[in-house]
Amino acid sequence: LTVSFTSAVISQWAVGIQEISNRPFFRNPIEHVKLNPYIFLGISIGAFLQFVAIYWLSQYFHAVRLPLNLLPYVFIVPMFVFLGVEIRKWLYRQ
Repeated sequence: LTVSFTSAVISQWAVGIQEISNRPFFRNPIEHVKLNPYIFLGISIGAFLQFVAIYWLSQYFHAVRLPLNLLPYVFIVPMFVFLGVEIRKWLYRQ
């Protein structure tokens, strides 16, 4: 459950990065950073809070501390979400 929860949180960060602009992210990543640098500040704060929820306050959130061997599974769904939105943007611009 903790893997699913963390994966869903990171997926929302991927969508947040993608929604900065209607232009594809990989076309010019620096432009995305300049358009809204606060989104990356928010993601950094969110990453810290997610870390706190999983590793320091896991008993309060009924979470399991994720071992390093499960971390790749946390990033699989967000990667597909990010790439899916990116492909949609590329197709929409064509």
